[in-house]
Amino acid sequence: MKDDIFKIMILHHDEMVRETVKNEILKVLPHTLFITASCKSSFYEKIEWLTPDLIISNITNPGTVALEILLYARKNLESIPFVFLINQFQERNNSLYSLLKEGDDTINYSKPGLITQVIHNILPSVKRRKQSILVEQLELYQQLFLAHKSIALSTKGYLTGKKENYLKSLTNN
Repeated sequence: MKDDIFKIMILHHDEMVRETVKNEILKVLPHTLFITASCKSSFYEKIEWLTPDLIISNITNPGTVALEILLYARKNLESIPFVFLINQFQERNNSLYSLLKEGDDTINYSKPGLITQVIHNILPSVKRRKQSILVEQLELYQQLFLAHKSIALSTKGYLTGKKENYLKSLTNN
């Protein structure tokens, strides 16, 4: 998984913040595809494009309820890590504490040097999830192969690409 492509969704209304976070993440994960959204409706539209490996969301986007986005992720994308973006003022806000602890981690975008540290902390869970998906895909492929082989054996190839051979064998008998 050394050159694996990571897909990260970033939800924040400020493009400069999104760019800062992206640049810091690229230092750790150079093979990263970013999907960015500036509002809740954009998030819901773009989350349908592909399933991210990590979701990073501002805790107080204008027009966005952070809890709503978190609940959507936990319900529909249950094993995907969720990281909140905060600034230096929100870091000391006790009223946000209970919401922040529901996420997997927090990134203070006012301190860009710490973004890579958070990514390093969350990376093992992202890699475990990606590995389990690969194992699941391999198992599904093996089941499909066995089902195809079983059909081919039970129909003497009639339902597979060997239809012509089967028809020839019937005419020769």
